[in-house]
Parts: sequence; C-alpha cells; structure tokens
Amino acid sequence: MIKKFKWFEQPLRWGNILLISVTLLTYVVPYINPNFAGWFSILGLFYPVLLVFNIGFLVFWLYRRQFTLVIATSLCILLGWNYLSSTFGVNYFAPLSTDSKNELNIMTYNIRSFRTTGKWDKQVKVEKIEKTLLAVDTYLPDIFCGQEFNYPIKADWYNASVLKHFGENPHIATNKYGLTIISKFPIINNESVKVLETDKRNLRCLFADVQINNNLIVRVYNVHLESNKVTDQTESIELDTETLQEKSTWKTIYRVFSSIKNNQKLRANQMNNIIKHIQGSPYHVIVCGDFNDTPLSYTYRKAHSLLQDNFVEKGKGIGTTYNGNIPFLKIDYILSDRRFNVLETKILRRYNESDHFPTISKISW
Repeated sequence: MIKKFKWFEQPLRWGNILLISVTLLTYVVPYINPNFAGWFSILGLFYPVLLVFNIGFLVFWLYRRQFTLVIATSLCILLGWNYLSSTFGVNYFAPLSTDSKNELNIMTYNIRSFRTTGKWDKQVKVEKIEKTLLAVDTYLPDIFCGQEFNYPIKADWYNASVLKHFGENPHIATNKYGLTIISKFPIINNESVKVLETDKRNLRCLFADVQINNNLIVRVYNVHLESNKVTDQTESIELDTETLQEKSTWKTIYRVFSSIKNNQKLRANQMNNIIKHIQGSPYHVIVCGDFNDTPLSYTYRKAHSLLQDNFVEKGKGIGTTYNGNIPFLKIDYILSDRRFNVLETKILRRYNESDHFPTISKISW
C-alpha cells in the first residue's frame, strides 16, 4: 500500500522543503521593525496555515516512513514553539488552579461600539448592549477593559443600559477615543498615553491605577492600536471558486494586505512609546486590549519581552480572538507582570455579537 503512492513523493519532498523554508522565514518577522521590513512583515499572518501544513506533512512522512523528512519537519515545528504556544494554547495538562483570596479577574473586549445593522433606534441599541455585555454578566470581571466602548454619552438610557452590567458603584476611567476601564476597586489615578509624538489627538492607550488593597496598586493599561481598517472589506469577500476567478476579488485582497502592512508600521511606533511608559510605572502592570497584530509580529514581541502573555501561560485550544472572515487571528491580549501567577485564561467565543471575542483571565499574587 505504501509503494502505491511512491510516484508523487519527489514533488512532495520539494514542496515540504519549500514549506519549511517559508516557515523558518516567518520566525524572523517579529525581530524586524515593519518600518524596515515592508511586505515581509505580512508573512507572520500566515503562520497558523503554515503550521497546519507542516503537521500534515509530518503525519504523511511518518506513514511513509521517511524519517529524514520527519525529523526536518519536526525540528521546524519545534523551533517555532514560542509562536505555536502563543497561537494555540497547549496547557491541557497544567494543574488546576486552587481558590485564593488574592485573585483578580480581568476581561478585555472590543465591543465595536455596540454596532447594529439596519435602521438605528433606541430599542435595537438596548438589545444590542444586552447581548454584547452578556459575557460580563456571566463572568463578573473585577476589571473590565473595553475598546470602541464610548461611555458616557449624552443619553441617559444608554449610560444606564451599560452600567447595569457592572454592579453597584463601579469605578470608571475613559477617554475620547472609546477606551474604558471599569473596576470594582477604586481608581486613584488615570490618564491617556500619547502613543505617537506627531499626533496630539492619538489617544490609543489609557491607564488607570487601581487600588486593590492597602498593599497593592496595579496599573492597568487599556490599548487599542492602529486598526487595519479592513473589517468591511473582508466581510464583503466570499472565498468561493467563482469569486476567486474575478479580478475585483484579488484587488480587494491586495488592498487588505496593503492596509495591514502600512498600519503595522504605525503599531510598531505606538507600541515602542507604550513600552517606554510601562517601564516608568511605579506599580505592577497589566496590559489589555486590541493590538491588531498577531503573535508573529514586532508589536507583540516588544510587549511580550516585557510582560507574560496570560494565554500562553494558561490558555487552551485555538487562540483566535477576531470574529471575522480572516481565520486564526489572535489580536486581543491580556499581558501581565511576571510577578503575577496566571491561574486561568479563556477566549469566550460563544459571545459573538462583536467582531472580536471577549478574553478573560484570572491572576493571583
């Protein structure tokens, strides 16, 4: 049975060698500032697909007993272990967390401004708020970081509809860019961080100093880095045999990747400035938000080099946080000071009212 397929082994060998070469190139992407990398920086987006193909080849060569290629493919996968564990949670055999008095539940969620389709009216908006914030009602986070979360606005019914989900007397920090931090604990200080020196209106980072108890103050950063501005375009693409034969489809795909490339440069500069601010923090730090970049990006590596990724520490399964037509995108994160112990991290994919899934993490100290 094995010999029956021997005739196409040779082209598959070359295909496997090419795949390994491209995969190894993706491992370099996070180390090169996209301001100097151009289109090369886009390569990191394809890592999940490359990984699936590598695993497919590994299984095939095991079946064919081609152990040289088994070893080569295995080494390729293992060399990217840090990226694999950032994209797919592998903590299935980690010990279960035990209850502790010193625990903190943090949630991050890009709620897409409670966007509704069709004719807008108050009742529709209230229903959208209720559905979107259902995850908050279920998991009751101690600290909530919302992106595209405008609060307060000049409508009492809107503010009341939002606040009812966060318990009595929540402590709130917000800015004009739609970043909101809501805490069960007192916020003793908050301020927007200027993430680009050339733009006074750029308020894509907000921090709040949260007084957990008499001995612990935590500085929580809520971040929403430069958007790729491709959601509407990707939602219009239908990837089937017929549409892929149309020039307009490929022009749209080109525009999508071109936009991602250009905005990766901005996000790299934004994150560099945020890192400088974090390094000056007098308190333990937690960073939440929508980075709009994957684990194989310069932006993520800069943040992860300073802080632990809570999903890497205790996440399980596929790390997808983007609820759109581009598959396998993990672009929302909870990062924390390495002095915290991560007990649990979940991506709540059953809450799909937004184009992002909420992420929640439990930490202790």
